[in-house]
Amino acid sequence: MGGFLRWSRVRGLVEGLMQRGRAEGYANEAGDGVPRPQDYGFAGNPVAGQALYLEIDGQPVLLRLDILDKRPRLEPLEVAVWHSEGHFIKLKARGVVEVKGARLVIEMSDAVDIQAPALTHNGKNVGDTHAHGGVERGPDASGGPQ
Repeated sequence: MGGFLRWSRVRGLVEGLMQRGRAEGYANEAGDGVPRPQDYGFAGNPVAGQALYLEIDGQPVLLRLDILDKRPRLEPLEVAVWHSEGHFIKLKARGVVEVKGARLVIEMSDAVDIQAPALTHNGKNVGDTHAHGGVERGPDASGGPQ
């Protein structure tokens, strides 16, 4: 039983039940339709990048496909789900979750429940301790948070 492991350039990755792409190794070596399994809990379709190419008994498999020049650089023990355009969800030290992007869409079938000692928006307190200005008893509406 023979096998080898080496770096390969991947092009034309196609989404499906199992992603498949063209693996290009040495100058005259290439293979089409090479499968690429993914890790549970993370799905990505980088289309092209660098991967580990594993061949066992003549059967190729692409492992660990990455886009090296786009991958965010992380501090020790940080974890991120990221996109090549720069937006991400990052799990950082001391329980910090950092989300960066252009727009956040949340769709829930029941409710959104936020438990936190403070909640701010653009520097203003909008949590359960915020105050409103211009409050008068009666049917009038209050002013915005202060």
